[in-house]
Amino acid sequence: VHEISAVSSPHESTRIIQGRLQNLSRGGLCILTDQRLNDMGIAVCEIVLPELPVPIPVLTNVRWSEERSNGGYGVLYGLQILY
Repeated sequence: VHEISAVSSPHESTRIIQGRLQNLSRGGLCILTDQRLNDMGIAVCEIVLPELPVPIPVLTNVRWSEERSNGGYGVLYGLQILY
């Protein structure tokens, strides 16, 4: 996930966040990460599938988050696919 700040300039670097895909649907995806995303921020995800030679870039919007406190780690994020 490459997080894009709403106020970032073209010269400002984006933050790269590692996450694990939990589920994927037509309208969005859910990732688990131990790093924070901006609430309601824009993020570019690169979905890596073992059967494809290149990652799939997807523009997303953070819609919700849920702390994992029941023995898990990190935060679940629901991302709406924009493009």
